[in-house]
Amino acid sequence: MLSRLKNIAEKLLAPIARAVLKAGLSPNVLTVLGLVLAALAALFYSLKGILLALISLFVSGLLDALDGTVARMSQKSSAAGGFLDAVSDRYSDAFLILGIVIGGYCDVLIGLLALSGCMLVSYARARAESLGVREFGIGLAERPERLIIIMVGTALETVHAGSLYVSMIVLSILAHITAIQRTFYALRCLK
Repeated sequence: MLSRLKNIAEKLLAPIARAVLKAGLSPNVLTVLGLVLAALAALFYSLKGILLALISLFVSGLLDALDGTVARMSQKSSAAGGFLDAVSDRYSDAFLILGIVIGGYCDVLIGLLALSGCMLVSYARARAESLGVREFGIGLAERPERLIIIMVGTALETVHAGSLYVSMIVLSILAHITAIQRTFYALRCLK
């Protein structure tokens, strides 16, 4: 859904991307740093350091958005970089949800539903694209939306206990709806 705003996001990120390029950081370095910060956020969730988790998650999300912009600006987009980014995103999702569950912000069932939904959204896209389906920015809860849901829940958790739990339920529902939307879209395209 937010992928439709991609051009606006690219323009907003362009000054940061130029600074990153001047610093000599490659898109793959940004991808790995984003993964490390997501793992750090997960650690903070598990230790109930909710504010530190939020800050780490925000910077991780920023790096996740920035790596693609830097790759395009530097003309270093590659299949290998795209693959690394996709795998790093899946690990980031898993780390974050695991940290949230270990920290007691949601129960294991909701965590499993959220994790399986996130993985199925990504798998549906990857599988459909491998079969030739293009223009696949389909669904209510692509990765940016999922990160925003977790960030909003985390921010609200700092003032109202239970907010992150509600966000994880919303994430679970929207992720599975998105996976189903993508499945139907791919089936229509493949007929």
